[in-house]
Amino acid sequence: MLRKARFWIGCVFLVSASFTMLGPVGCADNNNNNNNNNNNQQEDCTDPAFAGCDPGNTCNQTSKKCECDKTECEKLDNSACNPQTSTCDTNCTDDTQCTEAPRTSCKEIGEKKFCVDSTADLCSADADCGDGFKCDTAASPKACVKAGCSTDTECETADASKPACDTTDGQCYECLQDTHCLDGETCNTETKTCESAGCTDTKTCYEGDKTTYCDDADKAAGCKTLTASCDADNKVTKVDNSGWDGSAGIIWNAVAARVTADACWSKKKDNGADVPCTDDVDCDSLGSGVKCFELAGNKYCGTANNNGLAEVKFNFYMPGGLKTGFTEGVVTHASSGIPSDPTSIDSGDKNAGVGRFGVCLDNGGSYQFVARDESGGATNALCYTVAAR
Repeated sequence: MLRKARFWIGCVFLVSASFTMLGPVGCADNNNNNNNNNNNQQEDCTDPAFAGCDPGNTCNQTSKKCECDKTECEKLDNSACNPQTSTCDTNCTDDTQCTEAPRTSCKEIGEKKFCVDSTADLCSADADCGDGFKCDTAASPKACVKAGCSTDTECETADASKPACDTTDGQCYECLQDTHCLDGETCNTETKTCESAGCTDTKTCYEGDKTTYCDDADKAAGCKTLTASCDADNKVTKVDNSGWDGSAGIIWNAVAARVTADACWSKKKDNGADVPCTDDVDCDSLGSGVKCFELAGNKYCGTANNNGLAEVKFNFYMPGGLKTGFTEGVVTHASSGIPSDPTSIDSGDKNAGVGRFGVCLDNGGSYQFVARDESGGATNALCYTVAAR
């Protein structure tokens, strides 16, 4: 109150002293420095008849215009330097506070809002925009934006690994949304980096390109591609998937282990056909060592493999259903990898789960096989390895 009283006392004295010399002189109220008070600020402030710059402004002796004095302006309530007018101005919150044409829009310039002419440039240089901002001179009208990048193109040019521009902080990132990432990836909006989208089930992966599966033990890795190699010893160096179109389904993750040291049996063929039997006598004509053995509730003539049985388990996804109950459901491709036990399902159902079959082995080694669906269609070929005895 005392400060304001002193201001008016000084003003009255100035007016009294000036009437005889210069005519009436205007006084400005430093609590009323809004956009309505800037109309005289573009006059020649060095003219002795000039009423004086509004509070927060000072007379630039070179340009002869009133310009914002940042230090003095910021001492005033709710005020800052307006880059569009280069004067000290009251901040606004919305357009209803901007009633003086042509400055009828409340716009953000840097970190402050001012009443401005929205059709005119809001800045001409970076210095107009304050700390952390720059003047986007390519915009029309020119406007203040966060310092740093303003478009994705700028980021792509500077560093292709960070093609996304976040205009809120002017920084380049790997991503801001999923479209910035590769297929099968999503954007982590907290770290702004691309991450594997993961997977939920093999059906979803398979329907994409029929060569990928979802590993239940590692779903975070996303859909995985079928591998072709069998083992480090290159006993089977490549799975033959030629001619396979994926329509019958896919198999992966074959794991084999010996389960017994006892003899296992393999069917003895006669002109390519199985030979059923009731006892060993029925098999005598097929040669020495051929005996009658039982397999899945049926009896067949066959020979014993004294090196034992290995059990092979594998994951599968087969739209047409895994063929079970038949040794022909799984075909191995190695002289000593002969299917013995019928294919069965350990877990899941006929369309997706874990299958198994037994195999007679002369010795350890690596073998490849295919599974078949109920119509006889073959999956991709897959490898398994059994350690030597």
